[in-house]
Amino acid sequence: MGSIPSKGRQRITKAMLGLTEKESRFVQGYVSNSDKSNTQIAIESGYSSHTAHVIASENLNKPKIQNAIIAILEQQGCTDTHLSKRIYESTNANKVVSSYTEGDSIQPDHAIRLKGVELALRIKGLLSTSTDSMMPTVTINSDKLMILLQSSQTPSTTVPAITTPTGEEKQK
Repeated sequence: MGSIPSKGRQRITKAMLGLTEKESRFVQGYVSNSDKSNTQIAIESGYSSHTAHVIASENLNKPKIQNAIIAILEQQGCTDTHLSKRIYESTNANKVVSSYTEGDSIQPDHAIRLKGVELALRIKGLLSTSTDSMMPTVTINSDKLMILLQSSQTPSTTVPAITTPTGEEKQK
């Protein structure tokens, strides 16, 4: 975790209070091992390999564990402001494409931009997915999206029509 100021250590320590030893190890493993699965982190934290996948999911849904993870991440500089800046940057991502005949060119990285927009919509509650079927279903809350689009537009910007699931079009 590096050098954490005294005030930050106090917040992390307070967030870790009330956690069992296994839960504490799970939190530490979760914030420090991005290359391991949650199941693997649970096993390394002392949970049974037979139930680790369930325990990992349950742990991540416990408010006290969520608070401990958030406290550690914020202390490491991963604040809401930092995250929102990174998400915004991802919606404008570019990539350098090299061509032997045409040289290097900068082009939009549509895959990264789409992921950034999807994440931003999820955070704002404008996008939800259902994984009950084999193919995920995506639902966009068009009323919230229209309000968002209308509040962010400039006088020279027009909002395109959005077709709702019932087939009606909404425009400004």
